[in-house]
Amino acid sequence: MIAPDFQPPSIVWTAEASVPESLSGSAVFTDIRAVRAWRERELEFAAIRNFGEDWDGRGSDAPTAGAMEAAALFLASWKRNDYDAPPARLALSPSGFLNVDWLDGEALVRAEILDLSANEIEWMKAIPGQPTEFFSTRLMEQTGPIPQQVQTWQPAPDELALAFAR
Repeated sequence: MIAPDFQPPSIVWTAEASVPESLSGSAVFTDIRAVRAWRERELEFAAIRNFGEDWDGRGSDAPTAGAMEAAALFLASWKRNDYDAPPARLALSPSGFLNVDWLDGEALVRAEILDLSANEIEWMKAIPGQPTEFFSTRLMEQTGPIPQQVQTWQPAPDELALAFAR
């Protein structure tokens, strides 16, 4: 017997299909591939936060607190605004800044998140057969003004979870 106060979780669609009219508006719909990709990026980011000096054996810098704060702000904003377009990978550059990559076939878009004090994102767009484009944007233009409470990516004792900072 099911307890009368039992509320089953919402339905999550994991395949592209039309939504039955009886369920539209009452269920949560998402792409399981995006959920998995964001989870993988969260794990990558947690690992990168723990890199120390000379993490690659070639004298690379450890990530700075300001770079990781800027990256967390950027990723939280991207996840909130473009959930269905998660990055393909995250990587730490030798200078201690976070690279965020999106892949579309052979095309690559990379954002290098600089220190929070720099308020800058350096972008590269490389498409085979076309000249590579380089440009920069301001971090605060991508994420809006710094909110009082920012959702950042932190490892929890047992599993990776989003924690609030500031």
